Amino acid sequence: MLKLHPEILSHKGRPQFAVLPYAEFLAVQRQLEDLEDLLTLRRAKAKEKKAPTTPLVEVARQLGVELAASPKPKRGPATIAAPVRKKAKAS
Repeated sequence: MLKLHPEILSHKGRPQFAVLPYAEFLAVQRQLEDLEDLLTLRRAKAKEKKAPTTPLVEVARQLGVELAASPKPKRGPATIAAPVRKKAKAS
């Protein structure tokens, strides 16, 4: 959640404008753009919800492309493998 620090400008005792520091304005603008993108994506997904689909393996078969085998995910806690180092040749 954004923490905003608006300066409220009034005219005849009524609030007329809210002035934000520029960095806060940019943060609000970015969040609004992200929200618009999310809404656009949700609308597109809803529109295509019942559209026919083709599995990737079928598309690859139709195109005559061989898919690379993907490694099976391991169960349990995530681990990071250490890089394999080649031994230097003895001279």
